[in-house]
Amino acid sequence: IRDENFNPVNPLLFPNIRHFTATEPPVFQRLAITPMDERSFVEYEFAPKIYRAHARNRATFAIAEVIRATGALGFSVDAVDRVNNTRYRSSVYGFDFQVDGTTIFTSRRDRFPEGETRQVGVDFDWALWRERRGRFQKLYVDEGNTLPFYDHRNQFDGVVALKNFPEGLHKFKIIASDYSGNSSELTGMFVLNHPPVAEIARGAGESLTAYIHSESVASVEVGTRTFSSTTWKVHEYKKNLLT
Repeated sequence: IRDENFNPVNPLLFPNIRHFTATEPPVFQRLAITPMDERSFVEYEFAPKIYRAHARNRATFAIAEVIRATGALGFSVDAVDRVNNTRYRSSVYGFDFQVDGTTIFTSRRDRFPEGETRQVGVDFDWALWRERRGRFQKLYVDEGNTLPFYDHRNQFDGVVALKNFPEGLHKFKIIASDYSGNSSELTGMFVLNHPPVAEIARGAGESLTAYIHSESVASVEVGTRTFSSTTWKVHEYKKNLLT
């Protein structure tokens, strides 16, 4: 359906043509977290990390892992919506993204200008799509994205960055809603850390010497991985063990 200016309008917003029953809430399947620049990483890697969403009940999902990251992060979700008694799946109508109880991103797919249809590609994470890792809906607004889906607060709305959040443990909640008011939520926790500058002096065999230019270090985590392994082994060293 299009308006008088030929702009596409969500047809499900018109009650006189909604001849279906929707009582099923959206379903979360996975969460992806992407480092947004060269100073950011997730779980010691400069690449997107994907986590499985575990169902607690039909409308509640959770990420089991405590996510460790630093820098600026972009969250995105693999989620679908369904209509009763059909096999069809559709994108989710609306999202709300909260960190520590504060909403930092909202989106609703009501309408968009005809001249901006090419921008729909930046509403999803096409980098993950090209890598055949799935279709993930972004919970942040890229620079230059002018689609009217979002409640804009700033140029990088929804990006979780150390400049906006303190270091330490944080809780997040993502609420997905459909046109009929059904909703589900995905919850989890992440740790933001701003590592001090470390200067690697020398390394030989299993020995490594580094200088950390900070007086306020309480502990150090060292992640190691062989070339043939896909996972990191993380070792934590308390301040009293550091020399």
